[in-house]
Amino acid sequence: MAVKVIYEADATDLKMADRRKRILRSSAMFIFQLALIFILVSILGVWAMFIFLLAMFMFLPAPIIPTPSKYKITSQGVMLDERRIFSLKKEYKLRANEERKFVSILHRRRGEILRLYTSEPKRVVNILDKIIPKQKQPRRHGLKGEGRK
Repeated sequence: MAVKVIYEADATDLKMADRRKRILRSSAMFIFQLALIFILVSILGVWAMFIFLLAMFMFLPAPIIPTPSKYKITSQGVMLDERRIFSLKKEYKLRANEERKFVSILHRRRGEILRLYTSEPKRVVNILDKIIPKQKQPRRHGLKGEGRK
């Protein structure tokens, strides 16, 4: 079954133009994580490794964010290459950065998990917003105060 491509981008130039800021962000995250583990070890000893690993996988932002140079947006998600599709979940949020020309896909606890460079950030946000599954509204079985007569 062929997948219909909704949007396709080759963002190699945009990605290269923003390379310095991406490297600085990654470096800052690595330094922060090293400082955190050093502080935890000095206070908690061996337990620090367990706490750090738990925090790293549950709460800390990823130091390196996947940033494809070429990608396709389909109804199934974002095709990072011919084999890998990044599925969009209902808890993900979207944020456009018009100045730096990218769209961030954000996880509720971990922050940015995918960055898509594009010359049209608002358009990509609109497309992705239509693909992300929506939260189900709770069913209401009547208004408050209504009863049987």
